[in-house]
This record gives sequence, structure tokens and C-alpha cells, in this order.
Amino acid sequence: MSMIVLRNAFAALCLGTAVAACGGGGSGSSPADGNPPQPSLPYPEPAPEPEPAPEPEPERPADLTALLRWQAPTSRTDDTCLSDLASYRISYGLSHQHYTETIDIAAEDLACVTTGNSSCGPVRTCSFLVENLESSTWHFAVQAIDDQGNVSDYSEEAIITVQ
Repeated sequence: MSMIVLRNAFAALCLGTAVAACGGGGSGSSPADGNPPQPSLPYPEPAPEPEPAPEPEPERPADLTALLRWQAPTSRTDDTCLSDLASYRISYGLSHQHYTETIDIAAEDLACVTTGNSSCGPVRTCSFLVENLESSTWHFAVQAIDDQGNVSDYSEEAIITVQ
């Protein structure tokens, strides 16, 4: 082979390599192997950020309570013996003698214990747990109710702070 042919062959080889490296040198519509171009698949989108965990519910304080204790009356205001005590009314609220809540409870449903004796019979101390209170200072008073529906005056007010 002559030098010129070798040089032309070498130039053709270089040109062919350069054209193949550029996708065949055509319009770019078909690859060098003659097959139609395959659409390139898009990269998968990244997974969305996970949603943050919901804030936990604030812990609700335990139900606040107040334990009331009082001495059950044994006589009426006219000093006659009280033998027909039917129930108690517990009244309470957030200010002095301004009661916004009441609980009526039958005498037999209370926890009462005998703590002494009087001329009218046993002296009993009763207790009741008032539940579902908010944190505050509460004012409580108790009234006795006989089986005819007669209601006593309020007891002395008890002031209890619950937290």
C-alpha cells in the first residue's frame, strides 16, 4: 500500500470514530446501529418526605377531686331529734357563697361512720368525694334534707384549693 492510501485510510478511520462517537453524524434521530431511538426513562422522582409524626395530645391532668367530711345533724333547729334524714345537697362554686354546682345524694349512699353519741342518737361523720374539678379554689357547703323535703340552712363554708 502506498503512503497516500494509508493516510486516507487512517483519516477515514479517525473520521468514522469521531462520527460514531457523536451519534452517527446524522440528525440525531436514529442511533448508529439503525434501530429507532428509545425514549429515555425519567429518573424516578424521589419519595416524598414522610409527614412528621403528629404532636402527642397534651397529657390531661388527672381528674381533680375534693374530699368533704361533715358531721350529720342529729337534731332540728328547734332542738327536736332528727330521725328522718333523707339526703344531702352539696353545693359548690368558685367564690364565697356563690354556688354554681350542686350534687344531691341519698343519705344511705354516703360513707358515714359513727363517731360518738348524742341525746338524739349516734353522731355520724359522713364523707363524699367531689370529682371532675378544675384546678382552682372551691367553696363548698352542705345542706340536710328530711323525708318531707325540708332543707336546712347551708353548713359553714369549706374552702378547698385543688391542684
